Parts: sequence; structure tokens; C-alpha cells
Amino acid sequence: MIETTYLNEFATKINTDVTKVLINDIIEITDFALKNVTGSVFQLKFNVLKSQTELITNIKLKKTNDDVVSNNDVSILVPFDEIIIRHTITISEVIE
Repeated sequence: MIETTYLNEFATKINTDVTKVLINDIIEITDFALKNVTGSVFQLKFNVLKSQTELITNIKLKKTNDDVVSNNDVSILVPFDEIIIRHTITISEVIE
């Protein structure tokens, strides 16, 4: 079993590494409503405006050098002027 300390350190590394979000490979977001780690859980909240896009089909979390930390295909409508997206990564061990 992996010690909790190591799982927490990995979540902290993700928190440090992620500096921007790329929506639909076009819209870059660097201003976050929330970016934190609690234990082994990384959370990121950011706003997307309807004027930027009416449909989110891909969300990438990226490092400063543009390396991709997380790449997710999604289907999120933006029905209002602005929506808040919460992206959560939970670090855990899976034993099969």
C-alpha cells in the first residue's frame, strides 16, 4: 500500500505544475477561482464565458511549458453568460 504522504505529495506536485487550462484547444485560462490541494485531492475552479464558446468539448490542464498534465474530452454546454467548471483529481492507489 502506498503511504498517504506520497499520494499527498503527488497531488501537491500537480497543484504546482498546472498553470493554465486550455478549452477546445483554443481558449487559454490562467485566472482561477480556486486552485488548491486537500490531502490527496487537487481542485481547480475556473470560469468560462458563453462569448468564448457555447460548447466545451475538451479540457486540458497544462504546465507553463505547455506539457499536458490532464486531457479530457467532455460535452459541456455553456447556456448562461458564464459558468464555473470544477476539475478535481483524486490521487489514490488501486489494487486489482
